[in-house]
Amino acid sequence: MADIKAQPYAEWLEASLRDLVELHPCTIGIVCIMPDGTTGTQYFNADNRDRLIMCEALQIDSLDDLLRVNADHLRALILGEEDEDGEQEATDD
Repeated sequence: MADIKAQPYAEWLEASLRDLVELHPCTIGIVCIMPDGTTGTQYFNADNRDRLIMCEALQIDSLDDLLRVNADHLRALILGEEDEDGEQEATDD
């Protein structure tokens, strides 16, 4: 077995576990993606409902990140300052 302390994610994993202890979880899920694109999952005390809730939380996190990264572009689109291709609208000024 590989030395977990030598893994690039060791520090992150240790800090995450410390945070989890403070949250007092009753269910835990871990998802990983391998270099070939396959995924691995590990669960502690998680039934199908718990896994669906975890899936929803991941989707909400992804949507939140997407909106934050694109907030300026979306704001300009809503205000009519850009077209859908990101080009500035011509003004008559």
